[in-house]
Amino acid sequence: MKEFPSPTDETKEIPELRDQVTKLDHRLIADIASRISVARLIIKRKADLALEPFDQEREDFLLSRYMELAVQLDLSPEFVAAVFKLIFEEAKVGSRKNDLISR
Repeated sequence: MKEFPSPTDETKEIPELRDQVTKLDHRLIADIASRISVARLIIKRKADLALEPFDQEREDFLLSRYMELAVQLDLSPEFVAAVFKLIFEEAKVGSRKNDLISR
């Protein structure tokens, strides 16, 4: 008869793995905040120079590159594109709210 490990043995690493996920989530949120902050600085600088605040061509280029990277990393390219579209939009919305650009 085959002996199965006790539930305690099977699940003892789950809390450690959850802690890892939590730490990664915190880092991810901090990195997103930093990215948006830098994007808003770019938007403000463009406004100071009377340049167009947004570059759709660059966003499209970045999305394409990020989707390719997603495939290489075995992630859904559609998921990665959706995440970055939200990030791009958040930088724009926050800039509008902070009067960094005209509407």
